[in-house]
Amino acid sequence: MKRIGLAAAAICCAMGAAAFGQCDDSVTSTFAEGNGHRGAMWDLTCLNPDGITITSFDFNARSGTSGPASIEVWYVTDHTTYVGKNTNQSLWTLLGSANLPNINPTGTPTNVPIGGLTINFGETCGLYFTRTDGVSIGYTNGPLGTFENADVRWEDRGMGGEYPFQVTFNNRVFNGTVYYECGGGGGFRITLTGDCPGRKTLAWSGAGSGQMGILLGNNQGTFTIPGGPCQGTQLGISGGITLYTVIGTMGGEGQVSATVGTGACGKFVQCIKTNDCTTSNVAGPI
Repeated sequence: MKRIGLAAAAICCAMGAAAFGQCDDSVTSTFAEGNGHRGAMWDLTCLNPDGITITSFDFNARSGTSGPASIEVWYVTDHTTYVGKNTNQSLWTLLGSANLPNINPTGTPTNVPIGGLTINFGETCGLYFTRTDGVSIGYTNGPLGTFENADVRWEDRGMGGEYPFQVTFNNRVFNGTVYYECGGGGGFRITLTGDCPGRKTLAWSGAGSGQMGILLGNNQGTFTIPGGPCQGTQLGISGGITLYTVIGTMGGEGQVSATVGTGACGKFVQCIKTNDCTTSNVAGPI
């Protein structure tokens, strides 16, 4: 890996894109219903290098149901698929519960204010949404394919069944929406603005004290640093990665600006702390 001086590092740090910070905020399966039972399980894979944090859910009421509803949402504790864990409660953690005073008719989303689960880039995490009051939710017989955007992929598998954790009916697709925020809950973050080619500004926060390196890669993806002080650290960029160095993080918050040429356009940027190998989010494409 190549290391260059501070002036060149500042230029590399400053490469950015107006696209940074875009977030689709939600992913929806279907509200077609047609079947239902107490609850459903499915897998959600995070595609955003920054990670996501779930903020709430919508669900579809079963035909003919109304009135109040008692809801629980669970997730697989070790952030892996629900497959093979559908009847083993010991492998799950309760995300939260909610008592709703009223639900909307079938085909109209009912929001459930349960959230706080962070799913990191590349993780596939099983989710379990269920009523606890003996009334069914609506779901649809599958498979229906995947539902995805730039941030998450709702995998093409799911199950339905009885509460609690008697979820044994295959090919059942939960009807609903998962709402989320991008960024996985904060931490060491970079923001980049400007045109490419042209003048760029990189600002960072949450970096703490010490030195900060700048990584430049051709693509978003996964790459594990093979050697050196940060050996084993997984990055959110891949392809032709080059490491540059700068002096100091300015106490954790700061910014640099520089003019960047066409050679940087289309690439991705990630920063890494040199003392503890903490990584920032990924910004780009430039």
